[in-house]
Amino acid sequence: MRNILLIIALLLAFSCSSAAQFKIGQDIIGTPYDSKYTDGYVGDVYLYSNWITGHVLQENEKYFNNMLLKYDIFNDRIIFKSNEDQAMAFKYPIKEFQMILNKSSIEPMALFKNGFPEVGKYNQKSYYQVLTEGKTTLLKKLYKSISESISYGESEKKKTFLYNEIYFLCHQGKMIKFQKNTKNLLAILSDKRTKLSNFIKEKNLIMKSEEDYVNVINYYNTL
Repeated sequence: MRNILLIIALLLAFSCSSAAQFKIGQDIIGTPYDSKYTDGYVGDVYLYSNWITGHVLQENEKYFNNMLLKYDIFNDRIIFKSNEDQAMAFKYPIKEFQMILNKSSIEPMALFKNGFPEVGKYNQKSYYQVLTEGKTTLLKKLYKSISESISYGESEKKKTFLYNEIYFLCHQGKMIKFQKNTKNLLAILSDKRTKLSNFIKEKNLIMKSEEDYVNVINYYNTL
């Protein structure tokens, strides 16, 4: 009888310690996700409001595909949808994830990674969208800020999530913030300024779109 009671006690203890953990698939363990700053705000914290099919790579090199993902760019966290339709945070660190968008769109897939050098308020755990990578990597940091306003005749503040983006070059071991203009880019990549300038002219690049900058960085990485 004493052994039976001991087994029951151990099972109850295990159940309590596991209550906040849920599994999806064989190895993916998640914890309940409660995003902050959502009630009463206009908009949401996510890059895409809908669940997007994607793949994740953990820091321990375990790879999982065809999951339903959301990227909370306000809190800089990737979450997934469990088999019970719950929003879950990953228990183990994620170093890379992909989100598969509309195949007919200009950007059919978005790749995000962390592990880049620290810059400003961002550290090695911060995620960046990788636009192209090589000896010099072109990155985009996506984030949301909160705007507060009071409409005429009202007493309560209206709080709205605003989408923002910053471009960086990971160049010579440093993160360099830059504006999307030719002069700024050539100043950073001054060692190949002439060749890059000629390339931009030959290809008739207007240097307004991300695709133009991707083309220039790809060319730079071949020099």
